[in-house]
Amino acid sequence: MLTSPIHELAERVSAIDAGHGEHGTAPLEVNDVVSAVAGTYEKLRYLVEYREEHTVRRAAIERILRRRLIIEGRQFDGSRFMRELVEGRYLAAHEATEHFAHEASATVARFEELATYVGDAYRRTLLSLAASEIEALVTPFQAGLDVSVIDAMYKTIRPNLMATGYSSREIDTQLFCACRRALLGSDDESLAYALWLAYVPTWKADNINLRETATAVPGILTAIKRDVAHHLQWIIVPRIKREAISFRILRSYLLEHPHANLTDERAMSDYARHFLDRVYEVESERIKESGIRAVAYLFVTKFIIALIAEAPYEYFVLNGLNYVPLITNLVFHPTLLFTLTRGVGSFTARNTETIIADLHRILYDGTARAIVARSSSGGLTAIFAFFYALLIVGVFGGIVGILQALKFNIVGGALFLLFLSLAMFFAYRIRMRARRWVVIEERGVPALLTTVLVAPIVRVGRYLSRTFSSINVFVLLMDFIIETPLKMVLNFSHHFLIYLREKANEVY
Repeated sequence: MLTSPIHELAERVSAIDAGHGEHGTAPLEVNDVVSAVAGTYEKLRYLVEYREEHTVRRAAIERILRRRLIIEGRQFDGSRFMRELVEGRYLAAHEATEHFAHEASATVARFEELATYVGDAYRRTLLSLAASEIEALVTPFQAGLDVSVIDAMYKTIRPNLMATGYSSREIDTQLFCACRRALLGSDDESLAYALWLAYVPTWKADNINLRETATAVPGILTAIKRDVAHHLQWIIVPRIKREAISFRILRSYLLEHPHANLTDERAMSDYARHFLDRVYEVESERIKESGIRAVAYLFVTKFIIALIAEAPYEYFVLNGLNYVPLITNLVFHPTLLFTLTRGVGSFTARNTETIIADLHRILYDGTARAIVARSSSGGLTAIFAFFYALLIVGVFGGIVGILQALKFNIVGGALFLLFLSLAMFFAYRIRMRARRWVVIEERGVPALLTTVLVAPIVRVGRYLSRTFSSINVFVLLMDFIIETPLKMVLNFSHHFLIYLREKANEVY
């Protein structure tokens, strides 16, 4: 018998129109040459701004909105926007319908009108929310399914979650955030939009009063920023890993069989085994592809910085080039990252059977695990923080000692530490994305020692990655100097090629 949250989920999914958004319009016509140039640019663009694959399209949508509405100061054109997504290979031609263009235009118009009431200070944030809403328009059934599955996951976990040192509101909100992080891999921007819909439940209503809504927007955006950055969700995420795997399987099953009978336990078990077999193969390939992207990003960025900072410093300040540190600094980090992302180990049959047992427990037995998330405000926190600081000093101090022995100068040493932290962080993120399917962990002494030594470097890399992404001069260069004229040329080329073809047809 299905548990109450799962029974409610099955009813909600059956009510979703899986054919929504399929309006049968002719596919958008895109010139192959223009599309090839645009697609190549987009690949180069994300060589200098590393992102997880599933977040790239939403980021591209936001970038297009910012360029068109803020940098160029133009009116939003849904058809041109849609064609740009297809040319950049973020949207399939058959998905580029008049309905999508109309809905995207309506979304932008609503957020833009809200921005006129709130003020330009909030416009960029509102456009980011608009980008998340537009991405949901690409796959409306999946977007609706995700909302329903997250709700079922939340209702399953919440009665069994205990978090000491936090208010009920904090626990409710942060569990919601943690469910989206664990199940969907939500980034900060997509999570902010999910919270926006929670804070403004009437947002999609036809009769919403935007002028009245605007009065609450500053407070809502402040609350969203606080909720997204709250540390409790990151305490909860690893503790609900097993539940997230079960709901990920359930989500995939409902995507393929939206009207399936979930009470058939044998069918669910068979699907789970086949699904996990596919996942194990896909994740092994995905980690290699993600590793190559990260290596390319790190190498390109490091090469540019070496040309701008390290080599000139050695040549003009130190009056000569020391090739050993220079070449080491250029090659070591991409090589390290490439090595660390070649594989994630094996997924055992025992791991599969444990996942299936968890799935049955959640769907049919109603015996959810007790989950405890403790506040870090205990009496020993200060002592732990002190020893952790000593660990950081010891790890980085040892690395600095090795660099001094290799005759690294201060600039080369600083860049080595910077890119070592970034390489370790990227490797950790890529490997963790695959290891999210592992519930049977082997924790020996070597693994523990490796974790202890690597943890400080990874945490520094996480901080640097977030900081570097906000001040990435290469991204600013491409967005403000290269992208706008390039898109204008591509748009002109598109229409000119159409004109030439029409003239050629007139001959007949």
